[in-house]
Amino acid sequence: MADIASSPPRWQPAALLVLRLLAVIVGGYYLTAALVSLGAAGMAGIGLPGSEAVVLAAMLGFLVYLGLLIWGFAERRMRLLCLVFLGGPLLAQGLLYLQAGG
Repeated sequence: MADIASSPPRWQPAALLVLRLLAVIVGGYYLTAALVSLGAAGMAGIGLPGSEAVVLAAMLGFLVYLGLLIWGFAERRMRLLCLVFLGGPLLAQGLLYLQAGG
């Protein structure tokens, strides 16, 4: 007979799924937005006109978000997922701040 104390609670798989959904959808959105901002600033910095840099970065952002969604649901390690989706936007925004002259 299995020990009841060693089995996880019934709600735990559902809570992990909700956490994964929030991390992937919301975190992926913020990471994509930060990368699009950084990409547009970088492309404008190398000579592409500002409006074209923004449009190109925004269009590439759709592919980035799609890739993040696919990776986020395929990744088994929740810690890595949260680290990327929480740390990535902070790192990208920090680089954008430094690029703007800090």
